[in-house]
Amino acid sequence: MTKTNKTFYLLKIENKNGDFHLRVEDTPGIDKHSLSNYAGTAGKRLHDGSNNMLPWIRDRFQWIYDNRANGLEQTVLASVEAIDGPTARTMLKPFRQQVVKNLTQLGYTKAA
Repeated sequence: MTKTNKTFYLLKIENKNGDFHLRVEDTPGIDKHSLSNYAGTAGKRLHDGSNNMLPWIRDRFQWIYDNRANGLEQTVLASVEAIDGPTARTMLKPFRQQVVKNLTQLGYTKAA
């Protein structure tokens, strides 16, 4: 069976203080990739006793959970065609790194 490409999106999630983090998803704003579901999943994962998370993932979930009521906004910054999420993340990595550099130069703060 041949896999077909899907569109993946580079998303910036930002709070009112200008703190942000980036993520890559294939259906932003829909079902499990909606911002509200992402925040709910973060809370569930933090409070269900899962200690097998990598520290950077736990920090990211903690940031989302802590900021869920502070007017988080999600913005699409770019899109790419890829077979799967890991491939899309690899393709977008140099661009993501440049976006982080540019946003921090503009005064934004990179969150977890």
